[in-house]
Amino acid sequence: MEEGYTSYSKGLDRSLERISSRTNNEDSEKQPLLFSKKDPGSKLKWSTRYFVAVMACLGFASSYGSRVNMSVAIIAMANRSYSTDYSQNQSSTELCPQHGDLYSNETGGRSKEGEFPWDAHTQELILSAYYYGFVLLQVPAGILSDRYPKSCSWIYGLGVFLSSVGSLLIPLAAHHSVTAIFITRFICGLAESGTYPSMYSFMSRWAPSADRSILLAIVYAGLPIGHIVMQPISGLLAESSYGWSSSFYMIGITWFVFWTIFIYDSPNSHPSINSEEKEYLIKELQLWKKPPTSYPWFRIITSLPVMAVGMADFAILWILHSLTTNLPIFLSEALRFDVITAGALSAFPYAILLMTLLGGGFLADYLISRTKLSRTVIRKLMTSLGLIFSALFMVSSGYTGCNAAATITMLSLGLASTGLVYSGASLTQMEFATPYAGIVTAIANTFANTPGFLSPMIAGVVTENQADMLGWRKMYWIAFGIAIFAEVIVLLFCTSELQSWAVIEKDDQKTEKYKEVK
Repeated sequence: MEEGYTSYSKGLDRSLERISSRTNNEDSEKQPLLFSKKDPGSKLKWSTRYFVAVMACLGFASSYGSRVNMSVAIIAMANRSYSTDYSQNQSSTELCPQHGDLYSNETGGRSKEGEFPWDAHTQELILSAYYYGFVLLQVPAGILSDRYPKSCSWIYGLGVFLSSVGSLLIPLAAHHSVTAIFITRFICGLAESGTYPSMYSFMSRWAPSADRSILLAIVYAGLPIGHIVMQPISGLLAESSYGWSSSFYMIGITWFVFWTIFIYDSPNSHPSINSEEKEYLIKELQLWKKPPTSYPWFRIITSLPVMAVGMADFAILWILHSLTTNLPIFLSEALRFDVITAGALSAFPYAILLMTLLGGGFLADYLISRTKLSRTVIRKLMTSLGLIFSALFMVSSGYTGCNAAATITMLSLGLASTGLVYSGASLTQMEFATPYAGIVTAIANTFANTPGFLSPMIAGVVTENQADMLGWRKMYWIAFGIAIFAEVIVLLFCTSELQSWAVIEKDDQKTEKYKEVK
């Protein structure tokens, strides 16, 4: 380990010498790209750190594209006579009139029925299988990412690649058995379980504080982009002559090739980065410091800021996973749209999410650079706006009845509001625990991603009859309660101040001032 660090640090010598001799104004260096007249790296048409963020964004777009196509394809795969009852057998049942031309009779029967006899519980089990695997390797990936920085780009890249390849096997597995398709989806999730901790650790070496919000917003814009692209395409392919299986043949091999060629683990190892931007990033991010070799496990696990991150992410991922796995089913079975329309409409909320995610990044960086508000206050503000409005819009969508336009609008605004949280509590671990960003993300994300299988599990119970609007209303109230609880935790414990346990004092390294949250 010591030899590896020595080799790594030698490449920094010249850059550090230039940094120490520079007389650039400190305030101008801290201005984000979009709000400063002069930015390090501005001699390039497109700074390297923004190119890195865009490439990471495309990776997440590929990742989510191969993840969410199942939620649309399952509409065409499952014979809904096993999961949907359009008869008025119970006085409490709330049914909507039909839409589209794929419905051939008043009971809602399709002219094209799926081939698999899957009831609501089986469908939710298949949809959630990915997330059972997704939470397992978060912590090992976080440790590896923090301790060996050069591994980050490989953990991320291979995770996206292997998951995309695994999706090719889903049609074969579906025809074999429910167990086979569950295992296949589980393995896809397992392959990607290191993507989030590795990406946070990776970006801690590319995203300076001045434009961290917008850089992370660009990276995670891949989430809605994957939905926007894949859900309509999956609906079209499912109803085409190629059949539902064709929606699983879109993979991320091309992206992976470009990722391995053009992306490097840090500015120091990048061969073509502008020298001015390189020196700025090395100084701003203190890239001469050694990576951690040990972890204050008890302090991390019992840290209140870590709990705030985990709870905020749990809330937004509950809403996200609820809609990712169930929105196409809700549109098809409850609002009774055909598969193509359900796929297209499912993408609409994510288009709004994309705008608020990027807009939130711009707003947060603007407030940091142009106001006297502390970074902690700004992170809490962004999180509060996201969680409160999301909670209100989600529960409102349960009371719009069969008005499809109003329901989709409310759901879209509810999901879109969560985009603001990505510039709030969701990135504070890069500020209060910079050296341990990977492992803190892993711990928080392991907990935060449990909605991936908990939400479908609960949906399978409360929406046993997928046509009944009353069951879906219960799901939206659950999302409301979780979001409000998370908001309270964030207001109490969220911070951007460096924590004492996150200070690594070794050799002649300078230690930054810190403020402990107690």
